[in-house]
Amino acid sequence: MPLPPSLLAEQDYITRSEFSERVSTVQQDVKTLEHQMIELRSMQNAQGEQLTQILENQRTQTEMLRKQGNLRSMFITGFSGFGGGFAAALIYMVLTYFHNGGHF
Repeated sequence: MPLPPSLLAEQDYITRSEFSERVSTVQQDVKTLEHQMIELRSMQNAQGEQLTQILENQRTQTEMLRKQGNLRSMFITGFSGFGGGFAAALIYMVLTYFHNGGHF
């Protein structure tokens, strides 16, 4: 059973100066840690924004490369078709030339 407050000895109360110094030191340390946590959070937010920007740039470059790949394929297909048409026309002209006895 605890003693009533009036019966406690003077030394049982926490009124010593060492304790108040320790408390103020601990409070200062807590404030320092809070400030450091705020700085870390702001740095993490900034790094997160930079990462988001990097990923967005990468997506844009990937899309651009895909479009260029499609453009390249389109040119290859187009020129292949043009070359095939040119070859067909040339063969037609040669066959017509020989079929008509050397006259167009």
